[in-house]
Amino acid sequence: MLLLTTAFAQDKCDPESTLALATDEFNAGHFYGLEAILKPCISNKTFTKEQLVRAYQLLTQTYLILENPAAAEESYLNLLSANPEYVSNPERDPIDVVYLSKKFTATPIFSWFAHASGNITLPRVIEDNEINVGSRQQYTIKPRWSAGGGVIWNYNDKLTAELGLDFSSNTFGYYEDEIFIDDNLTMTENQLSLQMPFSIKYTHVRQGLSPYGYAGISGSLLLSSNQSFLLVDRTPGATASEGLEQSSEFELNNRFRRDAINRAAHIGAGFRWKYKLDYLFVDLRYSFGLNNIVRNDNSVRDVNDIFPSSVSAFKAGYIDDYFRLDQAMITIGYIKPIYKPRKLKRARTTRGVLKDVKSKSNE
Repeated sequence: MLLLTTAFAQDKCDPESTLALATDEFNAGHFYGLEAILKPCISNKTFTKEQLVRAYQLLTQTYLILENPAAAEESYLNLLSANPEYVSNPERDPIDVVYLSKKFTATPIFSWFAHASGNITLPRVIEDNEINVGSRQQYTIKPRWSAGGGVIWNYNDKLTAELGLDFSSNTFGYYEDEIFIDDNLTMTENQLSLQMPFSIKYTHVRQGLSPYGYAGISGSLLLSSNQSFLLVDRTPGATASEGLEQSSEFELNNRFRRDAINRAAHIGAGFRWKYKLDYLFVDLRYSFGLNNIVRNDNSVRDVNDIFPSSVSAFKAGYIDDYFRLDQAMITIGYIKPIYKPRKLKRARTTRGVLKDVKSKSNE
């Protein structure tokens, strides 16, 4: 026995041979030499994650048999560090190991996530500020993007609270035709903002794809907003070839015409799936703007609070409607749980364990 222990207590080791020897020694009741057999491979980090779990399983059982509860607890914590999702099983593990496992958990308290999204912005008109009577107006949508991340607080496996911070690029268009019968106007607004969504999420945990749904609120800080205009002015002639057409283009920084702080409520749903110890996810979200984003005191004023002839109201015959901004998003992302193996202040119930034991004894 001493010769075998000495042979394996060296700097290098064969992981599978070491585990096979340790298992044979355990089955033979030779418990005192197991630590010396396994220690070289553990210290040199030669074991794979799966092999390390098997090694700490043997050590945990050994220390329980030798009535060394402190060492058994330390070994079980090391086991959870190697595989945070390890769950003891009464059909596989000795009952004393199952009872010991109820004192510990590796369930993450916090996780972090990162994501990238495609979005479309949809103005929802509260009041139409029409200048050109008889013209036709419509808003148009254009795809843009956002990216960000955040932190997740895990109340349990199913219920979580999430706080994010996103950098978002948004755009929407406005088209008006039949202005004085023949003219038309195209406007595009581009915005950059920081958004901070807070969500409560419920996940139906299962093997493979786990669906989830969530709802929440968000605040956003508008960083910039710019409008570009294209006005087409047509003068009809006796024939189509005799008509004149002139177009003018200009841009306007309209950040001062928008509220800097805006609010929204959102709902969403998606799926997550396991990737090693982490998660990948895809979801759809719809955000409902809660406030009018247009500052009515600056509808026809410039940043210096005067009425210049070059602003959109005079040059293109355009004044902002009062509107909220809705947003639809499709998101792909990555969740990294922060596993923390630890001893519980209060052991989990062993009712299920007792039930399994009784059912076996009745067979």
